[in-house]
Amino acid sequence: MPKRIFYISPGTDLGGGEVSLLTLIKNLDQSRFTPIICAYDNGRFVERAQELGCTVHILTYSNILSQLRFVFKLAHLIKAENADLVHVNTLDIRAGIATRIAGRKLIGHLRVIFPTTWIDRTFVKIAHKTISVSNAVRDHFCLAENTNPNTFETIYNAVDTQTFTTSNLREELNLSSETNIIGVVGRIDPWKGMETFVEAAAKVKSAHPNTHFVIAGAPGPATEEQTYDQHLKERVVALGLNDTFHFLGYRSDALNLIHQFTALVVPSRILQTPNGIKTEGFGRVAAEGLAMKTPVIASRVGGLPEIIEHEKSGLLFTESDHNELANHIIRLLEDSTLRYQLSNTGHTRFNEHFSVDRHLLNIQSLYDRLLDT
Repeated sequence: MPKRIFYISPGTDLGGGEVSLLTLIKNLDQSRFTPIICAYDNGRFVERAQELGCTVHILTYSNILSQLRFVFKLAHLIKAENADLVHVNTLDIRAGIATRIAGRKLIGHLRVIFPTTWIDRTFVKIAHKTISVSNAVRDHFCLAENTNPNTFETIYNAVDTQTFTTSNLREELNLSSETNIIGVVGRIDPWKGMETFVEAAAKVKSAHPNTHFVIAGAPGPATEEQTYDQHLKERVVALGLNDTFHFLGYRSDALNLIHQFTALVVPSRILQTPNGIKTEGFGRVAAEGLAMKTPVIASRVGGLPEIIEHEKSGLLFTESDHNELANHIIRLLEDSTLRYQLSNTGHTRFNEHFSVDRHLLNIQSLYDRLLDT
């Protein structure tokens, strides 16, 4: 009989973590594992999960005082669903405590480099295993929280190329088929470093005036994200890039867009906050570039150097250095042989490390080991 895996997603939008979880659930070997999903509210994540035909529960809480009741309701649901193992898509301590109350095996998922606290450390201590999406994520957490690295297992995220759709970006933007497009894909957020891309675009345009630049993504409702979005657009105007720079907004066809780029840029930066740093834990979009055989230029932050091997499967540049980024872009525009080499080597690396098959093998092997103990 298949083992019952109870997935908990505190996040309700479709960020990288939620997309990765949906990819896992969609491709899970359901002859061996039955997925049950619990989300903390309605949203695009729930819509996609329901489309997969899974059992989806929604548990909400109204305020801090109601959270104790929430924990016991969640523990009751885990028992009622007869879960064999609970896989939490974050380090949510409520889910961790509820799982231990229910007496089930607990897995957490560490997906980002962020300012951690004793609460996160407590979750890792009570979990039977925590998955880290990169060694960089694991090492940052262990250093910050004085935690044993052996409590983690690094399993890279997967890119599901079956979600690829077709459309014509150049036709959409009224560009010729020969026009080079350099693009960024991701949420418009200060730590995504998109201002570096904008500044680099000005230098690239001076050398290659017909090159076009796109940002596919949208800001969230937070004030800092809305302000950052406005800043980027104002800077595009100030640099005289209006005629060659395009803000596409949120796109559900990210893989299709990346496939059409001459090069994909991942300009993430290390954002200093009052409580610590925040940066790219993995860098899913870089793996998407490898999957689509599009040359990738990424910053040397977080987990990105674990995806991109400099001069082999892509190019790396120093965080926030728009001149170095611009030079890499110009180099790719002027060297078709290099573009070909990077795209082919990158695709080989994708198949070896970031494919759905590789991800499933690693995750399901971990499930087997925990359930056999």
